[in-house]
Order: sequence, then C-alpha cells, then structure tokens
Amino acid sequence: MQPDSTRELDDRRTTAREIIYVVAAFSMLSIVLIGIISHWRPGSNLFLGPDTAFALWCLKWWPHSLIALHNPFDAPFFYPKGQNLGWTGAIPALALLMAPITHLTGPIFAYNALNVLALSINGILIYLVARELACRKPSAVICALLFYFSSYTWGQLLGHLNLAVTGFAVAAIYVTIRRIRKKTGRIRYVGIAGVLLALQFGTSNEIYATLIVFAALAYFLFILLSYKYLRQSNAIRIGCDMIAAILTSIALLLPYIYQIFTHHISGLQPISAYVADPLNYFIPTQTNLAVGDTFKYLSKKFTGNITEQGVYLGLPVGILLIVANREFYKDRINRFLFVLLLLIIICSFGPRLTITGIPTIWLPWSIAEKLPLIKEALPVRFGLYVSLLSSILVGRLLTHTNAVHAKSLACASICMLLPNLATYQMSAVPREAFFANETYKQVIPAGAKVLVLPTYGFWGYQPALWQAEANFEFNIVNGLAGKPPAGFERYAWYYYGGAEPESARLGFLRFLEDTGTQFILSDDRAEDPLLHIYRDMHMPYEQYGQLRVAKVNRWNLERSLKMASAEQLQHLCESLAQLVKYGVQYVESGKDIASLSPSEISALEFKKDFGNPLPPDSAAKNWTTKGYWLGGWNGHLAVGFSSLDSTNAAALYQKFKDDILQVWFPYPRVFHDGASSAATGQFLMEMKDGDARSIQCGG
Repeated sequence: MQPDSTRELDDRRTTAREIIYVVAAFSMLSIVLIGIISHWRPGSNLFLGPDTAFALWCLKWWPHSLIALHNPFDAPFFYPKGQNLGWTGAIPALALLMAPITHLTGPIFAYNALNVLALSINGILIYLVARELACRKPSAVICALLFYFSSYTWGQLLGHLNLAVTGFAVAAIYVTIRRIRKKTGRIRYVGIAGVLLALQFGTSNEIYATLIVFAALAYFLFILLSYKYLRQSNAIRIGCDMIAAILTSIALLLPYIYQIFTHHISGLQPISAYVADPLNYFIPTQTNLAVGDTFKYLSKKFTGNITEQGVYLGLPVGILLIVANREFYKDRINRFLFVLLLLIIICSFGPRLTITGIPTIWLPWSIAEKLPLIKEALPVRFGLYVSLLSSILVGRLLTHTNAVHAKSLACASICMLLPNLATYQMSAVPREAFFANETYKQVIPAGAKVLVLPTYGFWGYQPALWQAEANFEFNIVNGLAGKPPAGFERYAWYYYGGAEPESARLGFLRFLEDTGTQFILSDDRAEDPLLHIYRDMHMPYEQYGQLRVAKVNRWNLERSLKMASAEQLQHLCESLAQLVKYGVQYVESGKDIASLSPSEISALEFKKDFGNPLPPDSAAKNWTTKGYWLGGWNGHLAVGFSSLDSTNAAALYQKFKDDILQVWFPYPRVFHDGASSAATGQFLMEMKDGDARSIQCGG
C-alpha cells in the first residue's frame, strides 16, 4: 500500500488527467443546463429582453464596424447625437473572440455558447484556484460547485452577459496565485495577467475596476496580517508585478480608455437602488430552487431586481464559516481570506445599510462614492467576490477537517444554491419577415432615422434586434444603452420609461421633431404607454406581418405640434390659475401664508387635479405627487411645476409677467426676460399680492 504521506502529496499535485476530467465534467454540465433551459434550441431561443438584445447587437456590431472601417465606439443609436460605447456594457472582447461563430451560426447561438463557456470556465478555474491553495480533490470539487452555482452568476445569466462572463478575472486571480507561489516567472506573469485584465476590461470594465480595487485591498491586508512571515522584498516584488500587469493592460487598452475619458458619463445607475441586503445573504430569491418561492414575499423587498440580488450564500455556508474551529483560522491564509470576505461583504452593503428597502446607517462605501470611476460600480455586484472567497474558504475548511457534519453542510450549501430552472426558461426570438426577406431595403432608405417601438424602457428588445437584423443600414433614434446624450435629457422617459410625464403626447411630438425621425417601426404584439400615444395619433402606416411601418410627414408633424403646444400651454395656464385660486382662498380665510402647503388644502378637487400632498414634515412639503408646488415665498404666494421645458417656461413668463414678482427656471436660477439655455427643470413663480387675487388664464 502507498504510505499516507505519499498519497497526500499526490492528492495535492494537479495532474493533466485530473484537469481533463474537470473540464469535461463542467463542460457537459453546462451544455446540459443551457440545453434544458433553451429547450435544446440554442440557435433560436434566448432570455428575451432589452439587455439581451443589446448583447446580440454588440456581437454583430463590433465585427461589422471594423470590417466597414467605421469607428466602433460611434454607435448608430441615440441618433442624431449618437452614443459612445465606452461607457456601456458593449462586450468588444467577447464580440471579437466570437466573431467566427457569430458569422457562421448567428448571434443567438453565439450568445448561448458564451453562456455555456461562462459557466464552464467558472467551475474549471475555481477548481484550479482551490488546488493551488492546497485543497484536496473532493474539497476542490465542492468549492468549484459552490462557485459554479453562485447566485451572482446565475442572476446575471438572466440578461447581463457582460457581467456573467467572469472567467478572465478568475484566470487573472489564478495566475497571480501561481506567481506568488513562484510557479510562474515575472515576465510571463506580467504578460498573461495583462492580457487577461485587458480582456476583462473588454467584457466588463466595471469588474475590471472592482477587481483592481479589491486586489489592492487584498495586497495590503495580506501584508498587515502576515508581516511576520513575509520578507519585505518579496511583498514589494509581488506588488510591483501586479502593478506591471495592470500597466500592461492599460497599454493594450489605450484606444478604449481614450474613448472613456473623452466621453465621460457619470451617474449611470442609482447606487442606492443596487446594494446588497444583509438578509439576502441567507434568504434565497425566486432564482433559487430550494425554498426560493417560500420567501418571495420578503425577497421582493430587496433592492434591484432578481438579476441584481446575487449575494445569496445560504445558511449552511454561514454556519460552516462562523463555527469553524479556532485551529482553522490560526492559519494565516484562512484568516486573510476570512477577513477579506468580511470587508467585501461590508462594501457590498453600499453607502448605507439597507434592510428590506429601508436605508439605515452610513457605511464606509460612502467614501468610495466620491472617488472617480469606482463610484459607478454597483455594490450588489461585489457578490462575485463574496461567492468566490466563500467557496475557497469552504474548500480549505473541508481539506482541514474530516468531520461528517462539515461535509454534510457543504453538500447542503450546493443544494441550496441550485437554480430554479423554471425562472430561466428561454423562448423563441421572433424573426420578422420584413428583415429576413430584406423587405426593409425597399421601404427604408439607407441611413434613415428610425424610431422603433417599444423602446428600451418599456421592455423593448425590438430596437437593438431589428437594427442588427438590418445590418445597421438605418440609424435609430432610440437609446439602447447609456444615458441620453446632452440636450436630450428631457426625453429620458421615451428612452428608459419611468413615471409618465403629464405632457407625454406633446413631448413625443417634440421628440420626433428634434431627432428628425423619418420612420416609425412598431410591434403590434407590444403594449405600453408610449405605443398608445403613437397609435392614438393615427399616422398612416403599412403593415408587414406583426410589424407596422409609418412614414413621418413633416408638415403634419409641425401642424400637430402647434396644436398640441397650444393645448398644453392652455392646460398649464389653467393649472397655475387654479393653484393661485386655492392660495388666495387660504390667505383670505385669515391664515398665515408662511404655513401654506398642499396638505393645508382640504378640497377634494385639489387632490384630484394636482395629486396628493407630500408629507407636511418633509423638506418637499410644498410639492404634490403630480409635481405641482404651492406655498408662501418671502411673504408672497408662489406656485410652480416640478418639470417644465424652456419653451413653455418662456410662454408662461410672457403670459403672466405683469402678475409676477419673479420667476425661477430652472430653479434656483432666476429667469431673466424669458431666456434660458436649459432644456428642462423646475419652474417657480412668485406672485404680486394685488394681482394674485384676480389672475386668470385666457384662451
């Protein structure tokens, strides 16, 4: 028989046969799982949504633009302004790597192939990482399965391909560990890690940035916890190698980085809406098979949506790591990994600890919110690093102990993480004959400006999908990713949805005029408020299956715009006059104008016309839920709107200029002679005492 020490040495050594088995096992598992949820039709079925459609768009766009010698960062949407892809999840690395497959099989198959690769590589690489960190084979398998089924990865698979493919980041971690253990030379490490980081940037620059931040945190933490064991020169050498790898990646990415810094966009996502809920670490969501539906009443209160609630570890993992014996944490590697895990968990809570949607105390990440670039990272996505570290710790714990209860808890952890495949069922992507038969070439001229409905904000996958199917021969005025360009912020609702503006029809007409829209393509199967506005306009159209094509008549558009503008101005005038009337009645009743607010008005008609008042003890006590302002200002009556465009602001100023003391637009800027360069903003009007009693709005 082989001695125990020899068997242990063999178990710690990773062999080529072992790697082949692991690659085969995780590849087959991924193919089966993606096959099941795609109903074994990976070339036609997909998780259909706007983010998925944009990924399909990107898979075709990058090869197409490079072949056409067009600047690939200059995207033909948000036309005529255009959009720079540097600040979007445009996946150039994946699009270029998959270009041959996309060309041969189409973007849908390429997308599903990337899903398979994302899952497979996660399992394979974390297994290798665990083996490098002295985990035995069975423990490494459990470690790999925990990361493979992590809530982060499976949540992002529902639509965020750029965030689901994390293999480049994990591979960079793997080669860094090998460098620390002196298994990889300096030059080789810098070259490989630099390329991997560049590829990760080209997949998700957010993961690239957070990986570097947490790598720096890990480096300094390791020195702090292990200063007695590390020679200073060794620590400096490793740190220098990591910096050299980062600089190498930056050198490879210079054109990309140039695009980012010359077209800087901030405030891409509200961070407070995407933070980890502490309860989510132990309470599953509907994406989890085990008791996910049982707790849905609670998980619905977590911030974000089911794709962004990916920090679930499960109670068994928590028990394993918390009750691990003292000897386990005496090991400096285990102690380092555990402290790093706790620090990243705290970071994942974001700037404020939020429990079931209720913000509480301020946290350290509020400092990071003020730092450039990294402030755009969404804390809930740190679940990637939480799942990675917790998986490795479990693997090392199982290597350290032979206790049956520890192995049972580890197996229970995997079972708790298993995805609810019913949530992931794909559906067939509708293919319109209008594009498949190239009918669009006879109807829409090349380079035309086209609006595709429904838009992104109303779950519209059609804009990205149809433009890609037309091989980008027409431009679209829709937004597919990123913030609206400068000057088009007033149309944010038409791009990305939200609360419907009161002047939605007028805004839609102005949107068509300002963007120079020539054609409108709409899907008869879709239903949303914007489509209802469009259909109520009764534009002449031609029908092609489920697709409706309308040509925008400029003369009719101008006439409709004038009529709608007059109607809207009349409505605004009447609203202001009515607000003034309520204010005057309040003052004439003998009450102090300083205490005037919507909550002081008891008339039922007020709430019906202007909305419910906001809480009287809040800073916004003078506002209503429909965006009207009523109150006292410097001893005078004042009224206003939460959002108004410059055209109507100027018109109201001219109409009421003899009745007012001062106007602010956009607040707090004083409105001089009806002139403002702002597109939209808050409008506040301070009335004269004498004229406020008799103010009225004529026709």
